[in-house]
Amino acid sequence: AGSRYVPLRWLNLSTQYRYRLENNDYDNSVDTVGAVNSGFFDSLDIKNHEVSSRMAWKPFSRFEAGIRYRFIDTVYVGRLQDQVDQDSNSYSHIFTYDLVYQPIDPLFLNLSFSRDHAKTSTAAATKSTLTLPGFNADVNSFIFAGSYAANEVLNYTTSFDYSWADNFNDFSGTNNQLALGVSNARYNAEVGLQWKPLKRDITVEPHYAYFNYDASQAAEYGDYSAHVGWLDLNVKW
Repeated sequence: AGSRYVPLRWLNLSTQYRYRLENNDYDNSVDTVGAVNSGFFDSLDIKNHEVSSRMAWKPFSRFEAGIRYRFIDTVYVGRLQDQVDQDSNSYSHIFTYDLVYQPIDPLFLNLSFSRDHAKTSTAAATKSTLTLPGFNADVNSFIFAGSYAANEVLNYTTSFDYSWADNFNDFSGTNNQLALGVSNARYNAEVGLQWKPLKRDITVEPHYAYFNYDASQAAEYGDYSAHVGWLDLNVKW
């Protein structure tokens, strides 16, 4: 469900609500009554609520600034064989600020910043031993994207994003708790082009991307970088 309100020519307000329910039943048809046949999930229900609101300001046709808020609440209800249901929860408050600019007809530029206040907690957070506390995973992201239409059959694209989080908490010395948190930095860069040799029926899209991930040594190990190339071919029948 959603709504849109335009009080002024240059001001646009919109809201949206989404609800999603997944019911996954993994019961084994050969389970023996009264016996524990599996240590895996018998069922997993996922309930997701999402509310978003966006305000866009467009003082002239080639420029738009916007701010968006999203709240996502996800509940996981899992059950093992002959055990009671266990609830886990994950939620995010996401604030996004974006600028869209089209200086000339074929050139399109977009710049945005996003901060995701995320938290996860499980049933283990209430245990008296080996407590696994809820932990934060606040993430900041800068994203840039651009495209340039050289002509009606050739379009160049590029994008770059940089994300980082620094909220590692070391609980390892308290009540047998584990070290949990998110602390890393990553950036991705991509270039590509879209070529339509027959103008509309076939699109050829070669891409190249570079990925880099820097893990905080306090939280984890596993830095990596990768060069990736791929080709997309779309044909309209």
